[in-house]
Amino acid sequence: MAIAFDAQSSSGGYASATSISWSHTCTGANRVLIVGARGTGAASDVITGVTYAGVALTKVGSSYKGSSDRWVSLWRLVGPATGANTITISGSNSDILMGSSASYTGAGFVSTTTTNHTAASAASVSTSYTTQAANAWVVATVGNNGNETPEAGESTAVRGSIGAGVCLADSNAAVSSPSSRTLVITGSSAAWATVAAAIYEVGNSPSVSPSASISPSASRSPSASVSASISPSASVSASISPSSSVSQSISP
Repeated sequence: MAIAFDAQSSSGGYASATSISWSHTCTGANRVLIVGARGTGAASDVITGVTYAGVALTKVGSSYKGSSDRWVSLWRLVGPATGANTITISGSNSDILMGSSASYTGAGFVSTTTTNHTAASAASVSTSYTTQAANAWVVATVGNNGNETPEAGESTAVRGSIGAGVCLADSNAAVSSPSSRTLVITGSSAAWATVAAAIYEVGNSPSVSPSASISPSASRSPSASVSASISPSASVSASISPSSSVSQSISP
């Protein structure tokens, strides 16, 4: 089942408070909800959590544009409830909070690793993510310290945009094979922060985490062999190499 965009929403502005809420409606099968949150005016990330219909989302990653005290973070929930429900962003103290949300169908997994990007004052920002399985979508949360509404650049769709300079963005189509996809957001000349990740279609999640690595020194001896037999007495024996063996027997 291919991934498809479902719905978008946003806080519609910002609140100087310890929380901000808005409504989002999820429909369809194999759903994923993505929320981009932004906190402003603190040198540390004050956002402590995001919920949808009272269910906690998992934080995927965050990015900080230090020169302008802007934190943005990306949150995910696989299998959110259908219908209209409330999204709430909570902070550890009163701060300027705002957020955007987007839901997708046909999805089964959201990457647990992210690509973070910050940029000095510029009229646009680009952020890239390398997918690990076919037919994935790239998604990102974007924030800046300008007051213009962020707009989509090449091969990018903007979701839940807020005039205060925050939005979600996605690739608006599947990345057919594992590769890097770049999202481009334009706006006023501003300082930017982004967090990008990937949404994978149901049944086609990556078998290896993007952060996983296999040591090049790991090898299997050409002479290694493994044999196993199961008898009524439930005995198992295995020979790993000519110089090492492991045997185990289990009585009935």
